[in-house]
Amino acid sequence: MPRLRPEWPHNCTSHAGGNRLLTRHHNVLNLIHIIRLDYLSCVLTVLATVLIGKKLWQGWVVAALNSAVVCVIGVRTAQFGFVPANLLCIALYTSNLVNWRPKKQTE
Repeated sequence: MPRLRPEWPHNCTSHAGGNRLLTRHHNVLNLIHIIRLDYLSCVLTVLATVLIGKKLWQGWVVAALNSAVVCVIGVRTAQFGFVPANLLCIALYTSNLVNWRPKKQTE
């Protein structure tokens, strides 16, 4: 099975006189490659479950973020079946979010 995170990049330093924006963008990309997405997904799953269990609409937002993370994991590991399944979940979470949000009461 492929690794979920690549090895630490060998060239993490900026070049003198280089474009600082490009360097900053490069550092952000390095950070994204370092983050263990499986652990992030685990934390987001538990957090979403707790929030939804407390009937808080923010749980649906966290669940959608988690599905996006699972999509990235699926692409990185060439398990492409995760992508359409989690895109469908994001659509369901969006629908639930719209329906769970408190309705403004008209007087």
